Amino acid sequence: MRWLGKDVGGLYGINTFGAVFGCILAGFFLIKSVGIKATIFIASFINFSIGIAAYFLSERSGLFEKEEDSVVLNQKEGARDKIYYLILIAYSLSGFVALAYEVVWMRLFSLIFHTTVYTFSIILAIYLCGIALGGLLFGRLADKIKDPLFLFGIVEVVIVFGSYLHYSSGLLFLP
Repeated sequence: MRWLGKDVGGLYGINTFGAVFGCILAGFFLIKSVGIKATIFIASFINFSIGIAAYFLSERSGLFEKEEDSVVLNQKEGARDKIYYLILIAYSLSGFVALAYEVVWMRLFSLIFHTTVYTFSIILAIYLCGIALGGLLFGRLADKIKDPLFLFGIVEVVIVFGSYLHYSSGLLFLP
């Protein structure tokens, strides 16, 4: 499992870039050309088809039958478990804040560009591009990083300072 971070990060990044493509395609072309119901049907059909294909490919690959490739978590009780829970809480809060940023940016841009499917598609596509690039970049770094928790802390501190600088610059359009 030496390349787990690279593989998972790469897969996550590619999947998220697919979401960017779907966001742009649906927001700018499909809804306009075939309508909302047909767009939902097309997206559902594609998602269902990918799910079926993934199921049959996983069955044929035999990937999950190899015992030497399985990941065994050997956790000690006590303080280490508390650290894992704190990490999960920190990741949850980070995700909460990230989505809150997306909502705030959507509201701000809707004041300028009005609320349209195009505005939402652009904001969501930009947001998803950041997630996809982060998945690809940090997926490559994950297997090389000696202390991922420390890196997570550094990234969160940089986000806080970036948000503060942005807010204090007056570019947030809020009183």
